[in-house]
Amino acid sequence: MSTFIEIYLLPARNGDCLLLQYSTGVRLLVDTGYKSTYTEYLKPRLLQWARQGRTLDYCIITHIDADHIEGAYKGLFPENQSAGSPQVIYINQVWHNGYRHLRPSNGQTIPSTRTDETILRSLINRQLVGRIGAADTGPRLLNAQQGTSLSAQLVKYGYAWNTSVNEGPLVVPFAAQLAPGLSCRLVSPTVAGLAKLASRWETELAKMGVRERQESSPLMEQAYEFWQQTERWLPSTGPRPIAAVAPASPQAYLRAAFTEDKSPINGSSLAFVLEMQELRLLLLGDAHPSVVLAELTQAYGGHQDKPWWFAAIKLSHHGSFSNNSPTLLQATDSDCYLISTDGGRHHHPDLATLAWIVTRPLTRPGQIRKLCCNYLTPSIAQFNRIDWQQTYHYTITVLDPDQPLILTA
Repeated sequence: MSTFIEIYLLPARNGDCLLLQYSTGVRLLVDTGYKSTYTEYLKPRLLQWARQGRTLDYCIITHIDADHIEGAYKGLFPENQSAGSPQVIYINQVWHNGYRHLRPSNGQTIPSTRTDETILRSLINRQLVGRIGAADTGPRLLNAQQGTSLSAQLVKYGYAWNTSVNEGPLVVPFAAQLAPGLSCRLVSPTVAGLAKLASRWETELAKMGVRERQESSPLMEQAYEFWQQTERWLPSTGPRPIAAVAPASPQAYLRAAFTEDKSPINGSSLAFVLEMQELRLLLLGDAHPSVVLAELTQAYGGHQDKPWWFAAIKLSHHGSFSNNSPTLLQATDSDCYLISTDGGRHHHPDLATLAWIVTRPLTRPGQIRKLCCNYLTPSIAQFNRIDWQQTYHYTITVLDPDQPLILTA
């Protein structure tokens, strides 16, 4: 029997939620989107698997941002509860870099004082969750007593957490066998990437009078996670408006100037390669392209003669051009590009990203590149033209959340 993988690219609004099931029985969850993503799409699939006696081998949270993590700490883990007696599905291991993973394990820390704790509780109560989506009517206050951080839940319910790296941080270089025949190689984040985020967080704490290098505690983990989800980072480039009339050729979008994302939160994102026989997937989270490119070069050598081939590539940061550089897009190729976004907030995917994918020379004879998305966004709709698709050899497919995309080795 040939090896295959089923990919569910679940509707997650402007976020990410992917379920992967290999023909060997290995199952992975990569991000959980919002709570509504969990309730409407993810939970029913997990319950179905559980009724069939199946388990989840890995739950991977790429980074702390509401559109990737909210479904985990507001849905999956409080409902699943005990790792040993799960109410939804058994989860073998969770990958997630929390506050405790920002600094080296031998780094010096200090215990918090009552004054520090008072300030942290005040910080949590002041954090406003902005308009996460159209369904929200306005900002809401978060309660410091709710204990809703994912890190606190993983400890409370006894989950195996980053045990692949002895409970330390998941950073490059790291490669491991996740299951017989299935390997994983991280291509983000770097130690420097986590340190940059730690520095930004400690700067924020210092402004409020909290001493730096605090020990990990449920309160600190909660404040840290809430801060990341409510902090508004200045993007490298602003949202790119969608023109009412498309140009005659997608080549016009190649003129857009590239500026790399500088967000420390996105710089902390997990991104990795999964490989089983000829099925090699590149799942980029919201990672920075220069980091990914450097790690791919380290792992696979140069790409001057031929780009690195993947059975599927999940674009970084919902197709933002600042996270998918022309250099990275030219160094990699696939028949299947996964794009997870409804186009909300930042008009993702960017038109320049799509143009650099479809207008490049074909890598293989007869190649047809497939743009697989979970929503037909305005920018994707501009590329949904028969003349462009015939000229540049690509197709566009909006995936059904109940029907997986199946890739065969």
